[in-house]
Amino acid sequence: MEDVDQYSESILRDFVAAVISEVANAPRKGMKRRWSVGYKRSIDCSHPKGFSQKNYCKRQRRGGKYRDD
Repeated sequence: MEDVDQYSESILRDFVAAVISEVANAPRKGMKRRWSVGYKRSIDCSHPKGFSQKNYCKRQRRGGKYRDD
């Protein structure tokens, strides 16, 4: 019985992780694609590669907010 509980807990944990990942990686309104969470974690902000990564790192330095002005 304990094995079944661990198995069902494992399935539930995997399901919750998949749902969170899907929500976190879903494109915002009006966007076609969005960077995955794993890709964002892989960016080295001390040496960003390309225009988009440089802007991503700038945004992270100011707190992750988009400019409103």
